[in-house]
Amino acid sequence: MYNLVFFGALAGIVVLLAVAALSNRITKGRFSLEIGGDYDERQQAARGVAYRNAFWTVVGYLALFQLLDIWNPPLYVLSFVGLFLALAVFLVSCIVLDAYIGLNDDPKKWVISSSVLLVINLAAIVAYAHTFEDLPVANVFTAALLAVILAAFGVRALLRRGQTEDEEET
Repeated sequence: MYNLVFFGALAGIVVLLAVAALSNRITKGRFSLEIGGDYDERQQAARGVAYRNAFWTVVGYLALFQLLDIWNPPLYVLSFVGLFLALAVFLVSCIVLDAYIGLNDDPKKWVISSSVLLVINLAAIVAYAHTFEDLPVANVFTAALLAVILAAFGVRALLRRGQTEDEEET
């Protein structure tokens, strides 16, 4: 059982490296695995606010479950849920504060890649939907996180569209 998990994780890392190499080849070397981008001072300050929001979300989440003692999952499940909750808060905060995408990045690229990843995770969930005992929990959490990100992008786009229409009318 654990050997299969190890080889599955190893296969995932190999696929990730292959996709990164392919992306680098397709974009003629412009693709980079470097995290971060060109953010102005306002975006950097907004990202700091988002980090703070995510940190206090995790602290509140862990305190809530330790104090109320209403759910006693294994420690790895508690940590995994807290991680995804913090990521959701961080990403939605960045999207709302317009600090998620760097100055030279294309928002369509992020929406398309998030949509593709959502479809892949939903396919994995549907493949195992006939039995809830073997449901891939990581795919469920990842699909939920990606759905939240895409919803935040959609709301942000609608709000921007409404703001530009109001500016055009005045």
